[in-house]
Amino acid sequence: MFFIQSPIRHRLLEWLTDVIHAQEMVEIETHIFENLIQGLEEILTMEQMVILTPFLKQAKITLLETKPESETLKVGA
Repeated sequence: MFFIQSPIRHRLLEWLTDVIHAQEMVEIETHIFENLIQGLEEILTMEQMVILTPFLKQAKITLLETKPESETLKVGA
Protein backbone atom coordinates (compact mmCIF):
# COMPACT_ATOMS: atom_id res chain seq x y z
CA MET A 1 0.00 0.00 0.00
CA PHE A 2 1.27 3.49 -0.87
CA PHE A 3 1.33 6.20 1.78
CA ILE A 4 2.34 9.79 1.12
CA GLN A 5 4.59 11.36 3.74
CA SER A 6 2.73 13.74 6.03
CA PRO A 7 4.23 17.09 4.83
CA ILE A 8 3.75 16.10 1.20
CA ARG A 9 0.22 14.85 1.84
CA HIS A 10 -0.62 18.08 3.70
CA ARG A 11 0.66 20.25 0.85
CA LEU A 12 -1.15 18.13 -1.76
CA LEU A 13 -4.43 18.45 0.14
CA GLU A 14 -3.89 22.23 0.50
CA TRP A 15 -3.25 22.52 -3.23
CA LEU A 16 -6.30 20.44 -4.13
CA THR A 17 -8.43 22.57 -1.79
CA ASP A 18 -7.25 25.74 -3.52
CA VAL A 19 -7.97 24.25 -6.94
CA ILE A 20 -11.52 23.24 -6.05
CA HIS A 21 -12.37 26.58 -4.45
CA ALA A 22 -10.64 28.60 -7.16
CA GLN A 23 -12.84 26.97 -9.78
CA GLU A 24 -15.96 27.28 -7.61
CA MET A 25 -16.69 23.60 -8.08
CA VAL A 26 -17.51 22.64 -4.51
CA GLU A 27 -21.17 21.88 -5.25
CA ILE A 28 -20.28 19.69 -8.22
CA GLU A 29 -17.52 17.95 -6.30
CA THR A 30 -19.90 17.31 -3.38
CA HIS A 31 -22.37 15.63 -5.73
CA ILE A 32 -19.58 13.52 -7.27
CA PHE A 33 -18.36 12.57 -3.78
CA GLU A 34 -21.86 11.46 -2.73
CA ASN A 35 -22.15 9.34 -5.89
CA LEU A 36 -18.73 7.85 -5.19
CA ILE A 37 -19.82 6.81 -1.69
CA GLN A 38 -23.02 5.23 -3.05
CA GLY A 39 -21.07 3.34 -5.70
CA LEU A 40 -18.47 2.11 -3.23
CA GLU A 41 -21.17 0.93 -0.84
CA GLU A 42 -22.66 -1.15 -3.67
CA ILE A 43 -19.41 -2.90 -4.63
CA LEU A 44 -17.38 -3.10 -1.42
CA THR A 45 -18.01 -5.26 1.61
CA MET A 46 -18.92 -3.72 4.95
CA GLU A 47 -15.41 -4.48 6.23
CA GLN A 48 -13.82 -2.72 3.26
CA MET A 49 -16.03 0.34 3.76
CA VAL A 50 -15.06 0.45 7.45
CA ILE A 51 -11.40 0.61 6.43
CA LEU A 52 -11.96 3.20 3.69
CA THR A 53 -14.41 5.50 5.52
CA PRO A 54 -11.86 7.46 7.64
CA PHE A 55 -9.90 8.33 4.49
CA LEU A 56 -13.05 9.37 2.65
CA LYS A 57 -14.08 11.56 5.59
CA GLN A 58 -10.66 13.22 5.67
CA ALA A 59 -10.83 13.93 1.95
CA LYS A 60 -14.35 15.34 2.25
CA ILE A 61 -13.42 17.62 5.14
CA THR A 62 -10.22 18.78 3.47
CA LEU A 63 -11.56 19.30 -0.02
CA LEU A 64 -15.22 20.16 0.41
CA GLU A 65 -15.79 21.59 3.87
CA THR A 66 -12.85 23.94 4.37
CA LYS A 67 -13.24 27.63 3.70
CA PRO A 68 -11.46 29.20 0.75
CA GLU A 69 -8.22 30.95 1.66
CA SER A 70 -9.87 34.32 1.00
CA GLU A 71 -12.33 33.61 3.84
CA THR A 72 -9.71 32.37 6.30
CA LEU A 73 -8.12 34.78 8.76
CA LYS A 74 -4.36 34.67 8.41
CA VAL A 75 -2.37 35.21 11.57
CA GLY A 76 0.98 36.93 11.10
CA ALA A 77 0.44 37.55 7.39
